[in-house]
Amino acid sequence: MVPIENNLRLVHWLKSFSRWDGWLVALGGGIVLLGWSFGNEMLKCILPGLVAMNPVTALGFILAGASLMCYWLAETKLAHKWKCGRAMACVLVVIGVLKLSEYIVGWHLAFDQILFQTQLQNDGPWFANQVAPNTAYNFLISGLTLWLLNSPIRGFSRGAQNLSLMLAFISLVPLVGYIYRASYLYSIGSYIPMALHTAMLFFLLALGLLLAQTDSGVVALFTSKTPGGAVARRLLPFAFGVPILLGALTIWVDQRKIYPGEFGITI
Repeated sequence: MVPIENNLRLVHWLKSFSRWDGWLVALGGGIVLLGWSFGNEMLKCILPGLVAMNPVTALGFILAGASLMCYWLAETKLAHKWKCGRAMACVLVVIGVLKLSEYIVGWHLAFDQILFQTQLQNDGPWFANQVAPNTAYNFLISGLTLWLLNSPIRGFSRGAQNLSLMLAFISLVPLVGYIYRASYLYSIGSYIPMALHTAMLFFLLALGLLLAQTDSGVVALFTSKTPGGAVARRLLPFAFGVPILLGALTIWVDQRKIYPGEFGITI
């Protein structure tokens, strides 16, 4: 099989983005923790009336960003950097599993109520602020991806890439929900919804994880010099952006009764 020749300039840019991505994700979690420390609503919620990010969720993003940093620092092949990255990934898996167990089995561990306990109890009019079920699931996926990524066994790269794609999709759905103001896209039943900046940081993390793996799979095709790679690079922004914008436009004109909803869906 003839190896695919990559666009080296693009690969370098994507890898640079992935290197900085870990810092950005960790910084985002740290800013939210500062918001809880000083009672700053803007740092906790971004916009008035939105759900605040749970402090344990913010701590999870710090660990996730640090784990991604360990992957890039481990280019020097120092064993302790691999181990640190995998240890932090395991903590993310534990957070996800424990919180999902609360929702599924009915346990009341309340480990996400330890930090800033008084503020959490008074945060929402209907529920105490906690890690949302879709947030817990994303932490589980993130932890598994980072564990595979920080593994010295390179054969795990395909699994890590597939999980990164899954994380990107699951994070994009709540973001679209906030754009459309469709609560059923960012919340599950009557449980607390995923916060807006939680979805943003998960999507940013998914991009960093995905772009760290430019040597195989779909990313290798995207960065290749083949005609397929060139077409993919040109169409990708439209494939995501145009449907979202058209959907938002359809909802906007339907709410203002400019034309019937059936006509907008047809268009």
